[in-house]
Amino acid sequence: MRVLVVGLGNPLYGDDGLGSCLARALSDNAFVVDGDARGFDVATSLGGYDVVYIIDVVDFLKPGEVKLIELEAEEANPVELTALDVHRVPPTRLVQYAKSMAGFKGKAYLIAVGAGRIDLMAPPSREALSAIGEVLRVLEGELARYGLKLARARDVEEKVLRCYAEAGVYA
Repeated sequence: MRVLVVGLGNPLYGDDGLGSCLARALSDNAFVVDGDARGFDVATSLGGYDVVYIIDVVDFLKPGEVKLIELEAEEANPVELTALDVHRVPPTRLVQYAKSMAGFKGKAYLIAVGAGRIDLMAPPSREALSAIGEVLRVLEGELARYGLKLARARDVEEKVLRCYAEAGVYA
């Protein structure tokens, strides 16, 4: 069973960078990748995986709330795909693209985190940072279903903050 965890987002936009920065903090795991804000690049690489977990922030949950959501994405027609923004692809559309154009036939899940602040050059909100532990618990539980163990350092939150600092955003 091939499993991939992808963190999405842009640390220049506050909480939006959480998925990307968390993936960087977990980069010791070969099955975790930082998708940054490159949705199309990520979608084209999903073809060989059976299960994909996407970590990203959403605006439909309370700030800091974490929820695991199965992404039910039917294949999209080419006309729908031309309307996608190449810089920011929502997770459902990313999976649609992967199924339609990249041969992805697996299951996809979103580990959604409610965003508290998505503003240019804003630091991550306290709510988003406090959600890191819950995101890791959800991810560890899911990975255990496939016999995988998440290696994580004790300083994950510190590494996430360092990711923001490297982007020029300071908390």
